Amino acid sequence: MTFIHHGACAEPRQNRTFRATRAGRTRAQEVSMYDCYECGPGWYPLIKDALTKIDALGNANLAVLQVKEKFGGLRIYLSIHNDETDAIITAAEQEALKTCEDCGSKEKVELRGGGWLRTLCNHCEERRKKR
Repeated sequence: MTFIHHGACAEPRQNRTFRATRAGRTRAQEVSMYDCYECGPGWYPLIKDALTKIDALGNANLAVLQVKEKFGGLRIYLSIHNDETDAIITAAEQEALKTCEDCGSKEKVELRGGGWLRTLCNHCEERRKKR
């Protein structure tokens, strides 16, 4: 399976670049596939699981076009769709609605926000409000 890199994930986000510089690492060392996911790290295990299942289907021509948060939910866009890939993606999207996007908690998770919707637990919502 191929992951198509969009311009937005060719380099780390600005704040990650700053942290990478302060930690003494180069920009190239800081970039990973996770930098291409346009969502919080709490959903990374769900994404990894879904993409592993999709890869196991064995379609060599399949490419992951984009992985992101949209309207508080997980979205995974592929170059090829069929009933099997759609079922895997739908299951991951449904699980993400019950999983905190920031920390991965499954306790007291709700769709939150006033403008930009996010799926967060109580703890992460309180942290977000303090920023």
